[in-house]
Amino acid sequence: MLKFADVFQDNMVLQRHKPIKLFGTADESCTAEVFINNKKITEAEIQKGKFTITLPEQNESENAELKITAAGESVVFNNVDIGEVWIAGGQSNMEFLMKYEENYLQERPVCNDDHLRFYNVPQFSFIGEEAEGLYKNGDYNKWHSAAPDTLWCFSAPGYYHARKLREELGVPVAILGCNWGGTSATAWMDIETIRNDPGLSVYCEDFKKNENTSPDYAEKEYKNRKVSDHKYTRWVNDMILLGYQDKPAVRLSCTIVNAFRPKNIGLGWQSYNRPAGLYEMMLKKIIGYTVKGVIWYQGESDEHHFELYSKLFSTMICRWRSYWNDNLPFLFVQLAPFAPGQKYHELRHQQEIVENTVDNTYMVTISDIGHRTDIHPKNKHDVGCRLALKALGKIYGKDVVCDAPYACKAETDGNNITLYFENCTKLKIKGSGLNDIRLFSEDGRVKINSCKVNGNTLTLKTENAKAKKTLRIEFAWTPYHEVNLYNEADLPAKPFKLNIR
Repeated sequence: MLKFADVFQDNMVLQRHKPIKLFGTADESCTAEVFINNKKITEAEIQKGKFTITLPEQNESENAELKITAAGESVVFNNVDIGEVWIAGGQSNMEFLMKYEENYLQERPVCNDDHLRFYNVPQFSFIGEEAEGLYKNGDYNKWHSAAPDTLWCFSAPGYYHARKLREELGVPVAILGCNWGGTSATAWMDIETIRNDPGLSVYCEDFKKNENTSPDYAEKEYKNRKVSDHKYTRWVNDMILLGYQDKPAVRLSCTIVNAFRPKNIGLGWQSYNRPAGLYEMMLKKIIGYTVKGVIWYQGESDEHHFELYSKLFSTMICRWRSYWNDNLPFLFVQLAPFAPGQKYHELRHQQEIVENTVDNTYMVTISDIGHRTDIHPKNKHDVGCRLALKALGKIYGKDVVCDAPYACKAETDGNNITLYFENCTKLKIKGSGLNDIRLFSEDGRVKINSCKVNGNTLTLKTENAKAKKTLRIEFAWTPYHEVNLYNEADLPAKPFKLNIR
């Protein structure tokens, strides 16, 4: 008998215009035949053990029956769509559920689309955790259609990405959620790659330094997970994610919850954030499932090695493409403004290096929708829509403006400095003045008297730039900023640092 991987279920969505892979395990060697709506698509010889059946490319369709027969038995999947499938990966800002999103109450009553679907990979960090009965994950490991009673557990960026693609492409669209808050990119790739790379092995060394091998570690970890799964703790987490972290009752509740957590627990073999941990426990469950590409929002948890992030993320992308044997496009989100993120401006620069050096990667800028003290901005509508816009322009070949404006060169004329921007024909400033731009010389900051836009140029009028030997412009080059410079597609300008002379 054939047993398919958990992701293959009724209501699933398969990727159109690519060979479709079905995989699982077989009790014995046999010949399998595959039918879509009773039409034979292919047959394959299967050996005992792990198997993969590859179906020929299919066009988009809805509500199909997929049947696989082998050894006199049949496995039937009902209500199967064929369309566009995207993985939504990363940490908490991608995991961020729709029930916390600022537009949720307005979106919920009008959300009713049987062909916008999603599947969340169960969040278990070690073998045996599910058997312990913790983290019930009742809405994980199921294919859902977007509806008022299911919308709450959809990745918010993923939902808005899928919704916009549905509107523009007119085919079924699905999100495979594979994410976990607070995770390093090292959690999402194989240990051999991390350990054997001279530049990345420091992450394994860090883990060893923080690994708790005391005899009572397992007991502490178990207690910590029980505290995390308590309904009171979940309420506290909900309040924080809804943006109420500064309310006295919530702050007091956080103190109470933390009092019940074991101290100095460190990291261990059960930790969700150990190197390769979620690659083993989550990603492997969907590796090989045919998809269009990946949307990714992560990086906050790698701030401690910000200077390595371009290498780390580039390596992870390369490994994911090797796991799938497919040059998957990666659309990723540049980190949002956040005041406590002391090295976030450097991390954003590292992310830009990835976009500029790794083929088929595209970065979305959200320099205008951060929150000074909340690492989880509630506006995920713009995040998801900008990801979809980037996909429409770069992956689906639509004629849309999907790139953020970016200063490519500067010219001086006396005390005036003119910046020329790519990816725009008409810059605009929203508000009475331009935010977050600073000019420096060899002896400190130079005052900017005014800023004026004209077409794709921005002219700065200064007091004494002409007399300076060196000039450097920094735009949004800080942990937190509120960018209000946009192109004609209402995309905010990227942060940049530009030496003029």
